[in-house]
Amino acid sequence: MINSLDYSGWNIADLVPHKPPMVLISRILEATIEHIRVESNLGADCPFGVQGEDLPAWWAVEYLAQSVAVLAGLRERAAGNDVPEGYITSCRRFEASASVFSLDGVADITATELVAMDMKLGVFECEMVAGDFRSSATISVYADRGDSIESE
Repeated sequence: MINSLDYSGWNIADLVPHKPPMVLISRILEATIEHIRVESNLGADCPFGVQGEDLPAWWAVEYLAQSVAVLAGLRERAAGNDVPEGYITSCRRFEASASVFSLDGVADITATELVAMDMKLGVFECEMVAGDFRSSATISVYADRGDSIESE
């Protein structure tokens, strides 16, 4: 795989600025510098409901965003850096095939970087597939690297 990232041996909690139970991603399936594919064991890893219940479709945004966070974390760790906190600055073109998805089974989630600016801002095309449920969105994020913004 071109520009692949070594993700073997990494615990997901070491790649994202979240701590359990807020870590929703279970494992990395593939990763390159600009793309990641992960999965989530729905229900088992979700603090928002009980396995077998339904969640509103908009919760998929958090799953999509965490796939971006895992990719960012892998890139930072590969460069020998700490994982910065990240913030969703916008979620555009969110689409879902249903109003809810079941906390049962496994979700396959991808994120592909479309635009990167100064290693702080990024735009990602994301998709989640969980059984018959599909969702997608374009997510913009900001990585807080501790830089201060000083006024003139």
